[in-house]
Amino acid sequence: MSIWLYVFISLFGVIICHYLSELYRRKDKVILFIVYFLVFVEFGSQHYSLTFDKTFVRHWLFIFETDNSAFTDLYRYIALVFIIVTVCTLPPSRLTFLNRFLNKGRR
Repeated sequence: MSIWLYVFISLFGVIICHYLSELYRRKDKVILFIVYFLVFVEFGSQHYSLTFDKTFVRHWLFIFETDNSAFTDLYRYIALVFIIVTVCTLPPSRLTFLNRFLNKGRR
């Protein structure tokens, strides 16, 4: 997996986690928290695996097949950043700047 693909998918995961976190905060439905938690774990597992185990999850998101031959320390540092940012999306999400960014497209 290329580094740009990893960064793009991880940013997409952060946006999804933030959106689900905000949706759960507004609606207060348990099913929304369960969906949020499943998405959070799916993205967080790859970041954790890269940071601490130094390996890729074999079939990440059931789409992207990876091998460990492309692994470098740059992946570890980026994964650590994404772990921290993803944890910031726990309800209530602390990434409030994403609301302004995402709402600009609606105007």
